[in-house]
Amino acid sequence: MWEIISNISSICSILGLPLALWQICSIKSKIESTEKGIKNILDIKEHEELNRIFTILEKEYAELSDLITQINKPGKTSKSSNEKCCAINREIGNCIVMIPPRYNDILENFNKTMEHIESFVESDMKSNVELKEARDYLNNALQKVKKEQKLFESKEVHLASHNNE
Repeated sequence: MWEIISNISSICSILGLPLALWQICSIKSKIESTEKGIKNILDIKEHEELNRIFTILEKEYAELSDLITQINKPGKTSKSSNEKCCAINREIGNCIVMIPPRYNDILENFNKTMEHIESFVESDMKSNVELKEARDYLNNALQKVKKEQKLFESKEVHLASHNNE
């Protein structure tokens, strides 16, 4: 009697082991696909953030260029120039908060832009040399964000082509 029960339990163990291994492999593949999905969602969110930052940078670049042309023109007060500079710095500060930390080169350009704008405000605001430097750094940041956007777009095309297979 006990021998029969022992044989049945041995057969169940032998059959159960492959079933357990199959379950483990199934769970592992589901976890991997979930991780891929989460990474794709995070990539999409990062791409949206870069798009938002790009839009802000284009606007602030235009504002900065406009401010450079307005320096030393009649009717333009240093108070209005100061307010514009503060508004530009505030928006760039928002971009610094929004951008992921892995974009160190873009963050450096943001910081340099803000430093030059602050130097302009602290000076007599007669010379637009500091603003031109700030615009150059802002343009560099704009170009780097555009480059990152293109990388994301090519990655999305690559992902879409794999999903269709």
